[in-house]
Amino acid sequence: MHDRITILVGAAIIFLAGCATHAATSGEASATSAAPLAITQEPVTLKTPTGEIFGTLELPAGRTPVPVALIIAGSGPTDRDGNSPALPGANNSLKMLADGLATRGIASVRYDKRGIAASRAAMTGEQDLRFTNFIEDAEAWVKQLRADERFSTVTIIGHSEGSLIGMVAAREAGADAYVSLEGTGRKAADILAEQLKPQLPPETFAQSKAIMDQLSSGSIPNPPPTVLPMLFRPSVLPYLVSWFKYDPAVEIAKLEIPVMIVQGTTDIQTSMTDANALAAANPKARFLTIEGMNHILKEVSGDRMAQMPKYSDPTLPVVPKLLDEIASFVRSVPKRVSQESWFGPDKVKHFFISAFIESLTFSGLQATGASRSGALAGAIATSAAFGIARELHDKRTKGIFSIPDLTWGAAGAGAAVLVLRSTQR
Repeated sequence: MHDRITILVGAAIIFLAGCATHAATSGEASATSAAPLAITQEPVTLKTPTGEIFGTLELPAGRTPVPVALIIAGSGPTDRDGNSPALPGANNSLKMLADGLATRGIASVRYDKRGIAASRAAMTGEQDLRFTNFIEDAEAWVKQLRADERFSTVTIIGHSEGSLIGMVAAREAGADAYVSLEGTGRKAADILAEQLKPQLPPETFAQSKAIMDQLSSGSIPNPPPTVLPMLFRPSVLPYLVSWFKYDPAVEIAKLEIPVMIVQGTTDIQTSMTDANALAAANPKARFLTIEGMNHILKEVSGDRMAQMPKYSDPTLPVVPKLLDEIASFVRSVPKRVSQESWFGPDKVKHFFISAFIESLTFSGLQATGASRSGALAGAIATSAAFGIARELHDKRTKGIFSIPDLTWGAAGAGAAVLVLRSTQR
């Protein structure tokens, strides 16, 4: 298979078969390697129902709180440092990114995704893995960092496939900012089809495309496909369904937080077409192009054959401009606006939603034969339960339980009670 397929899309699928036996070595080594005196480096873990996920925290010396970046690695068995057993040697790209941010006053956490390196045991089996598991893990990291008083803001930096994971998690977990680093701007199924077409006989490609179309619609072929059995093996099909449904351009458009899109001009895995698609979808995003930077953030030529040895060269540094620009962006991210503000358009929304829910419930209960007093009591209880549940959800997903929101909701419910009592005599 062509190298681009193997590295970009194929690797994300092929790794599922091999990660169950992949040794947890490279990520563990990074957590214990020596760090500059000005930087504190320590292991961190995330507990999940299926096992622990292991990462490394780099914290710059000095006063806290400081901004923190959650760095999400790319596809395949890529570990927290940016290295992969699918390639000889190490490039240490993500470790260099974390080191460079730390020297610029930015803390970071990078981690081995479930099924990878030190986090191998957190994946129970290929047939059980879903792309959403990676998103949920990233969300949980954000919540854990949000609760840590050493950090002022939380920015997600998603590299390659980690870009898509990060942009969804950023919205769901309420991150303060998001950086797409060499991310794709199209659905994985579309990229895979583009790469397979010139390499397969027309009939085989047509069969493969039909399978991908079916998977993209959310349906798993039955019986299992016989074409390209390694790619479309039965145990990986549920994962592909969960992955193919996401469109990066659609997801990045949903973000209302500060966004930065970074693309190197000599990247042989993602292109300016991808970056332009992301930028077009979120026009408010800062779009940074770095001349001569490739997919692993190193300065190299655009020649494919000349680039491949660089993927295994740990002496080649990450482009300094990248470190400067990302650090500047992260530092510029404002602290989360206090959710304890008592006035604003969102408070009016809470007021009217509570009033609507109470009125609707009252009418529904009376329609089922409830007495006026019983219907009113049920409506009040329903409105109160909804308001509390909504704040508990925000607390779980965004780390915020807003008393003002709850109060305005109660005011709306109270107003509805007055109206109902005056009109239902």
